[in-house]
Amino acid sequence: MLARDPSNPAHVFTSDDVAVSFPSLYSCQVAEEPVARLKSFTPDSSWTWCLPEYDPEQRLAFGLVIGHTRARTRLLLAARA
Repeated sequence: MLARDPSNPAHVFTSDDVAVSFPSLYSCQVAEEPVARLKSFTPDSSWTWCLPEYDPEQRLAFGLVIGHTRARTRLLLAARA
């Protein structure tokens, strides 16, 4: 499990080597069916996050959040420090 930095409000979701392999933000807008590079979920509820693009400098990702409803949204994330 990756450690969370209490001074950083962003969620730690993956290691740096995986984070840099994501396509840049907005690069999947032209894709007919973008591929999620990371799927995260909570085993104790119905929430799932599918992330096709990520910017490690801004720590921003864009993806599909499936919970009570489905929404495409930007997410603030942090790669492992």
